[in-house]
Amino acid sequence: MIKEMKKLLGFASLILLFSFVETNAQTRKSVGAAEVNGTFRSYFSSKFKGSYNEVKILTLGGGKLRVAFDLTYPFIGGTGGVMANVGAADGTAIIEGDTAIFFS
Repeated sequence: MIKEMKKLLGFASLILLFSFVETNAQTRKSVGAAEVNGTFRSYFSSKFKGSYNEVKILTLGGGKLRVAFDLTYPFIGGTGGVMANVGAADGTAIIEGDTAIFFS
């Protein structure tokens, strides 16, 4: 279960980091609220349809973000039934350069 949660938190961290990556090699001093604020969902398909991972981001100003994760890792258990590991985190991310560092 710990391994799966680390994978989920890694996935959520990638979402957060990729939200700051630009396709151009330009550098900016800040990211606008309109570019970051929102609720971002990644939906599962097939037998896991209806499950999703959710990341909520809100700019706080002063180089800080409020970040909340609600993560699900669905899988087929040993008896063939659908099971899931779930996890959540809520905290602040400090923006340093082009990277947000999350603290829960």
